[in-house]
Amino acid sequence: MIVIKEYCIEEILNQVQFIRNKELRRLRKINLEGYSIKICNLSLQTFKKKSIRCVKCGLVANVFRLVWDECSRDVFLGLFFVDSRRIIRFTKDHIIPKSKGGKNSLSNLQTMCEPHNLLKSDTLEYNYITEDILKNYKYL
Repeated sequence: MIVIKEYCIEEILNQVQFIRNKELRRLRKINLEGYSIKICNLSLQTFKKKSIRCVKCGLVANVFRLVWDECSRDVFLGLFFVDSRRIIRFTKDHIIPKSKGGKNSLSNLQTMCEPHNLLKSDTLEYNYITEDILKNYKYL
């Protein structure tokens, strides 16, 4: 990954809007360093509404980075924790995994650091699930 530019958290989150309609959400973009970036995707909405803190370890993100990913040959805006020793990416996590019937909606998403999200994988870890989520899934 090649970092193009860093942005403070507030600078990006202040531009995120909550748009339910998927088609309208795709259309809402901003220009960052000449790149057209989707600003209303579910990841950014999760970070704005839920938290920029990992629900498992409590690590708090401190920067957004506009990054060129050499593997996908694409530019993305990611949330990271960066200090002199570590660079940790943050992700949206499906509380009830899609593979287990979970919805791809804001109510079923939470913020996790990438290492913990990879460890959780597609398991149901009940310590992540709130009563609000449980009432929508009777099969549990």
